[in-house]
Amino acid sequence: MRRERAHPSAAARTRLGIVADEIRGSHCVALSRPEALASILIGYANEVGPTGV
Repeated sequence: MRRERAHPSAAARTRLGIVADEIRGSHCVALSRPEALASILIGYANEVGPTGV
């Protein structure tokens, strides 16, 4: 199966006009690359601060 058919994320990003963070990994990136995922999530948390705004 072609990548764009299996993962239509490129088309969705284009439609929404967003830049997505991507982590290469297996089906469940939380299991295959937990450190990379944690790093990205901590970065998001630091951007919004403790109030979440």
